[in-house]
Amino acid sequence: MDLVVRDGQMPVMDGNEATVLLRSMGVTIPILAVTGNALMEDRARFMKSGVNTVICKPVGKARLQAAIAEFCPAAAV
Repeated sequence: MDLVVRDGQMPVMDGNEATVLLRSMGVTIPILAVTGNALMEDRARFMKSGVNTVICKPVGKARLQAAIAEFCPAAAV
């Protein structure tokens, strides 16, 4: 299974804009947002854009592995 891991701040287009665009194009694969913005309103904005989950920075190995396993069980390591 495929999985998109995207940052909140990216050049040219921010992560929310990219997520909205992907979803509008019919992309249904899971999208994980990685961000330094940990406020609840930030998380709500990310979820509204169409991500499946939000992981706050700094990202620990165990947290990232758990998120990947949740959406791609066959990829769990």
